[in-house]
Amino acid sequence: MKKWALLCLLGLSVLVLAAPASAATANFQGFCDGYPLDCVFDPQRTPSGQTGTACPGSSVKRYFWDFGDGSSTFKTPPPHQTGHTYSGVSIWDVCLTVFCNDNTSATKCHCVSNSVGLPYCILAGAGWGPP
Repeated sequence: MKKWALLCLLGLSVLVLAAPASAATANFQGFCDGYPLDCVFDPQRTPSGQTGTACPGSSVKRYFWDFGDGSSTFKTPPPHQTGHTYSGVSIWDVCLTVFCNDNTSATKCHCVSNSVGLPYCILAGAGWGPP
C-alpha cells in the first residue's frame, strides 16, 4: 500500500512539473447592429472586470470562432477582428477558442441577441458588449 501511494505521489509531481507555467485565456467583445444583424467580434477587447485574451509566454497562433448558428471560421492574426451576419430573430452563443504557439488553448462564449435585452449579452445597437 505504501509503495502504491508513493508511486501516485511521484506521478502527481511529474504532472505538476510538466504543466505550463501559465494558461492561455480567451475573451472578446462584439458590436452588432442592423437587420440582418451584422456583428464584429474583437478578441483584443475585454468586458469590464474580466480577463482578456492572452498567451502568456507565447503568442496567438490562430483563433477559432463558432458563431452559434451553424457557421464557424479559423482566423490567423492579424487581423484580430472578425465579422459575421445573423439572420432571423434569436439568441446565439458565439464562442472564441484561442490557440497559442506553446500548444495551450482556451475558450470563452458570450450570447448575442437581436430580440430581447438579456444581461451580459452582446445586444443589437447597444455598443460594444457584453458590458
